[in-house]
Amino acid sequence: MSWVRLNMRFPGTCLECGKRIKLGEQALWARSVGVKHIECAERSAGQGPDIACAVCDEPAGCGTCELADSCDTKKVSQLCICKRCNTGDAMAAYVAAVSKKFPALQGPR
Repeated sequence: MSWVRLNMRFPGTCLECGKRIKLGEQALWARSVGVKHIECAERSAGQGPDIACAVCDEPAGCGTCELADSCDTKKVSQLCICKRCNTGDAMAAYVAAVSKKFPALQGPR
């Protein structure tokens, strides 16, 4: 499949983020697949902004991550950890941060 950079001749919906792509906006298009924002394509390829670390909320370092080739950032965007936080008792920090962000995971009180 080959993605083509073009100016939109018709409005569309981004395959990555689900938001509208306006008439005249630059986007990527693939025949029989659809369109996506250029920024979304870069982000999914690990070239755009990083997702946030679950512990410190700083960029997680997606561009240098050893799992970047097999990572689906849409699925891990709330649960990734950066290398800076992945030291010492990283698991305890991770569990505490995720539990705080997702109280339902703590179970009944």
